[in-house]
Amino acid sequence: MTLLEVLIAVLLFAVFSGTFLMVTEMISQLLPAEQAPVGERSCNGPALEESCVNIAFDAMVPYLEKSDPAQVNIGGDYATPNQLVFAGINDLQLAWPDAYQLEIRQWNDLPQTAATDAQASRPGLYLLQATPVSPAFWRKPIQRLFCRPYHRCVRPS
Repeated sequence: MTLLEVLIAVLLFAVFSGTFLMVTEMISQLLPAEQAPVGERSCNGPALEESCVNIAFDAMVPYLEKSDPAQVNIGGDYATPNQLVFAGINDLQLAWPDAYQLEIRQWNDLPQTAATDAQASRPGLYLLQATPVSPAFWRKPIQRLFCRPYHRCVRPS
């Protein structure tokens, strides 16, 4: 091998190594190590957060739809679904990502009303939303609509 070939080989190796290190550094900035899952029940990390929120919503909505509206006001902000002490939701012990906050809001255009002598009760439309607390490019608000009480929302066919 001539001196010129050795210099070209060393130059190509340096370019390849520099490119590899630059790409590795950029990927590590996008996916920080502190967001990696720490255990099998953990929901932290870009691949797990949205899945865990949707699984929690799927489990929570039937309980929220069937809870008695006259006795329970479900609106508010919660750090996790396990803080919802009504309707038996805290017994589920749902996995929830640390980077999301749970919000339950009543839809203003369709408020829930109680029955009167002149009018039957109307169901209320609610928004269940998981809002990111700490920003990242993969985090976005996740929403689900539900109606309560459920037996007033479904029209028998």
